[in-house]
Amino acid sequence: MKVVDISKYNTVTDWNAVSQNVDGVIIRCGYRGYVAGVISEDNKFRMFAEQCRAAGIPFGVYFMSQAITEAEAREEADYAVNMANAYGATLPIFIDSEDGDGTAINVRADGLSQDVRTAVVKAFCDQVQARGCITGVYASESWFRSRMHYEQLTAYRIWCAKYGTNDGTAQTKPALNKVDMWQYSSRGSVPGVSGNVDVNECYFDIQTVEKPIHTATLEVTDTNVDATYRVAVKDKKTGVVRWLPEVKNLLDYAGLNESSVIVAIMAKVSQGEMRLQAHVKGRGWYDIVTGYDVNDKVNGFAGDLVNEIDAVMCYYVTPEVLRNATGYKKAKYSVSTVGNSGFYSWQYDNETCVGPDGQKQDGYAGIYGKSIDGLYLCIE
Repeated sequence: MKVVDISKYNTVTDWNAVSQNVDGVIIRCGYRGYVAGVISEDNKFRMFAEQCRAAGIPFGVYFMSQAITEAEAREEADYAVNMANAYGATLPIFIDSEDGDGTAINVRADGLSQDVRTAVVKAFCDQVQARGCITGVYASESWFRSRMHYEQLTAYRIWCAKYGTNDGTAQTKPALNKVDMWQYSSRGSVPGVSGNVDVNECYFDIQTVEKPIHTATLEVTDTNVDATYRVAVKDKKTGVVRWLPEVKNLLDYAGLNESSVIVAIMAKVSQGEMRLQAHVKGRGWYDIVTGYDVNDKVNGFAGDLVNEIDAVMCYYVTPEVLRNATGYKKAKYSVSTVGNSGFYSWQYDNETCVGPDGQKQDGYAGIYGKSIDGLYLCIE
């Protein structure tokens, strides 16, 4: 099976042509800075992911790592999983720990020992697996042999680069014991992609995905997006659970006060799609939901109506017509927790960079272990 991997450095001119010539795509979702170590989103990820879905092309993601600790690797993994889940990726989530700048200048992760780099990569992969996703490691054959302990990584998908003369054709395969995908050239040619593109032979099954059916159109002049949301709260004394009335945008917040905690959240938007994911105390992250139905316990709301929610991820998918008119919009949200005097700083989608207010974002709103009792949400 043929797979291409792409990032902001690639230009796709015809996704229909791409869909007829590849079986899958791996998209760079983000990277960590070489010096300060701040995580940033690849600025073409959302566009590429949406276009893959529209064309019916299965895709996965990779993250360009500069993690120097296992904690940073887990942070990168959470970021990559959130990005992959937000757009419906079905292929694995890979970590690329190579020298990302391609120069002799030392950047923050270049000095890692073989032991430490291996531990960092394993921490990323283990975190992705803990989130319920398939994961893997990307590197060149020489990097697998000299910079990591390859034999400790074979439980994950191995994506190995080996080019030969790098003329766009597949030549000598990597001599590793296990290779799940072989990047055989960075000078490949694929109809629909302008210029050179990384090309790969994939040896694991890629399930086909259906193209979405578009049943309605949107007037370009309609650029406002309203968020409507509501929460279910549980009384801390009686244990009684009830749904509260709907709230629109920032006219009010959803929730009561410290006498009640939130055990379910639902949200919808006037156009596009809202994706919610709840982190439940003692149970971890639940699946992403996109519905808005108190009677649908599978996809109608985030949470389980029993256990307290301590973090939430809200992600807005901008429809194509709106995106062409205004660019991407994002979910802007904030929560309050029991024992906290006010609401925390704003979170935008699942970003982990510094937000417009100068505050570091976590990729979600809330603090693990502290029950949420209020939520603000709008689309900007």
